[in-house]
Amino acid sequence: MAVALVAVLALARAVSAPTAAPRSAPVALLTVDARGQGGTALSPALFGVGVDLASGSYVRPGDAHCVALANVQAGSGVALVRIGARAADDYDWPADTYYNLQNPRLPIKASPGCPAPGPAASVLRVLDRVRALHARAVVVLNGETDDPRAAYGLVTLIARRFGDAFARAIYWEIGNEPAEWQHFGVPLTARRGDEHILCTPDQYAAVVTSYAAAITAALGASSPGTPSDKAWPRVVADAWIANATDQSWAGLVTAVDARYYPYMTTEPASQDAIASGVVSPTAGAVSLDDQLSSLRDSVAQYDQSGSVRLFIGQWNVDANADPSAGADFYASYGQAVFVADLMLHLARHGGAMAAWAPPFYGAPQAPFASGQPSPGYAVLTALATLAGSRLLATPTVPPGLDALAARRPDGGLSLVLVRTSDQGPADTPLRIVGGPARPVHAMIQTFSATDNGVTRALILDPANARVVVPTPGVVIVTLPAR
Repeated sequence: MAVALVAVLALARAVSAPTAAPRSAPVALLTVDARGQGGTALSPALFGVGVDLASGSYVRPGDAHCVALANVQAGSGVALVRIGARAADDYDWPADTYYNLQNPRLPIKASPGCPAPGPAASVLRVLDRVRALHARAVVVLNGETDDPRAAYGLVTLIARRFGDAFARAIYWEIGNEPAEWQHFGVPLTARRGDEHILCTPDQYAAVVTSYAAAITAALGASSPGTPSDKAWPRVVADAWIANATDQSWAGLVTAVDARYYPYMTTEPASQDAIASGVVSPTAGAVSLDDQLSSLRDSVAQYDQSGSVRLFIGQWNVDANADPSAGADFYASYGQAVFVADLMLHLARHGGAMAAWAPPFYGAPQAPFASGQPSPGYAVLTALATLAGSRLLATPTVPPGLDALAARRPDGGLSLVLVRTSDQGPADTPLRIVGGPARPVHAMIQTFSATDNGVTRALILDPANARVVVPTPGVVIVTLPAR
């Protein structure tokens, strides 16, 4: 299956006088309509990361504490952690092992180098970290085995370990990418490498229905009585379900999950190709806007689907990163612009949740490179400060720019600009309708090859404001409340 408003805004030395343009070529104007309080609120759960338990990128071999997500700090803005990726449907939680296709008699330990494995030890360790981060968890259950009793057991274990309130706040996703399952309904111990037992959309809908009942029973059984949280269970289904003829699933599902990788079979050739991966993916790939629109239309065909939300549970530049690819290539400012633009488009489409997925092979694309935050992660955490802000209209945006404006909960304004074009920096006048009438103090944060998240305090004169956006780059402009 297969954030949030970044732009390289170099506010033209912030407040320089506008440059006269030839009458035959009027300067394009960036306009923000700030006359209201804003529309859709930016969901905090858009700022999430993914963990595949068998990945050394997140569980450090030899670490006595086996800390998952060790580099993610509390207060960073990461509000969601999706636990489980391509190995989720190979997971045997009672043994804390994964099915080994090459040697089924020797299952793979879920946490390499971690001592004292026990039932679901890896999942529990990650959930410990999620709780410490004050984040929300998405736990991907093994759906390929079609074993709701096993799901009941894992959910019950987690509820006993962490308490009812924590368990009921978890999103329980039913399997990972069921369109690619090859062993549907086969127990892990009985799988064969040469079998191709596929799962149809209607079969998957039936799996989701049975697992939802098991999850409900497990959460209810942990503490009988009327729950104070009417929203549980929070069940997530893969987008494969939107092809089913069965209608009954729509009333059970909280969100539908898809993935977005602009590069599925080839690698991007340059930083500019990475930067433009949201709006101009590689040949044959579907753009993020088209994918989200198609998914929303498909879900809308089902009765009781009005409350079903969109979740991009796995996104990254490249689905199959070559481990030999240099970290400097993937952890570039092209990546930072890609992250910003992706979050901006998700926000516009009303996306509810998203998670930056680990690559299938190796760690060059992960949010961290050599243990250090990548430029994309720095942008992600900067945008996360806008969670809860309400989107404002941008009636005019110059060609070559993408923009998002929002009114923050404190009443102030924030503007994010993204420049993916390789045609040089963009220089444009800025007009804020309903904004400040007098010069105000503004904070400008710029992400580019020369400004690594540098924040500058400037005086913004609404009568003369211009914005310069580097390429590739991201700029976040913050204006105070009136």
